[in-house]
Amino acid sequence: MEMDTLGAGGSASGGGITMRGWLSKKGEGNKAKKKRWFIHEGTKLFYFVQPTDKQCKGYIDLSNFSVVVSPPARKGFPFQITVPGRMFHLQAKTEQERGAWISALQNFKQGKAASSVPPMDAAALAKLQERVQALQANPDVDVAYVAKMERDLDYARRDLQRLTEELRRSSERELDLQSRLEAQSKKSSRKASPPPKQKTDKKDKRVDMPTTPTRQRVRPGQTLTKAEISELLELLEILQDDRRYLECIEVLDKHPAIEEEPAARGLRSRLNRMMR
Repeated sequence: MEMDTLGAGGSASGGGITMRGWLSKKGEGNKAKKKRWFIHEGTKLFYFVQPTDKQCKGYIDLSNFSVVVSPPARKGFPFQITVPGRMFHLQAKTEQERGAWISALQNFKQGKAASSVPPMDAAALAKLQERVQALQANPDVDVAYVAKMERDLDYARRDLQRLTEELRRSSERELDLQSRLEAQSKKSSRKASPPPKQKTDKKDKRVDMPTTPTRQRVRPGQTLTKAEISELLELLEILQDDRRYLECIEVLDKHPAIEEEPAARGLRSRLNRMMR
């Protein structure tokens, strides 16, 4: 499983890396799924083209989000992260990888909620206790005022206990809902019909496979001018810088004579290696 969970890397509020690994992501405009390297750090879920890239392609803001699990697909296990204004469609290669990502995101969300309310109340409670002790130590203080402060302190303790209990129940409800969604997705996958079988020819029992287009060759006498060669080489360089490798190969298929130029020799094999 090509992923890494870093338990000691960071907290809900901090800047440590807590999770990283490969996921497929569906684009907002282009619906094709592309493999991206994801890193969860703090309140951001960054994604890169390669793990060694220093510049990310984008990120998902986890300040306010929810996670939804979908039934298994033919080539993976999808889930969605919903943030205000957009839903991100992601897909893990295995069910274990999807479970690890969902657990990491839910743990981050629960830790973020737990750290947002009680610390402030605890600080106020300590400050109030300090004031009560100071008043009790002063013999000239009004007894009725001290009694009122003690009642306020008791109310603050009760409020803190109530908030802690509500937070615990909310976390339990969220985990229960998550387990139900996973059980429902497994149940739906078992009921899903198998993919249709490929039709075969009854006469020779051979499968009709789609033919691949043959590469266009230059006919004798068909040449490119120096200006055309220069433009094609410049186009190939731009496409490589943008990592549009498939379009580079289409240019080479359309103009195979360009591969005879010194600047383009061996380019096709390099492109195939980079696309693996």
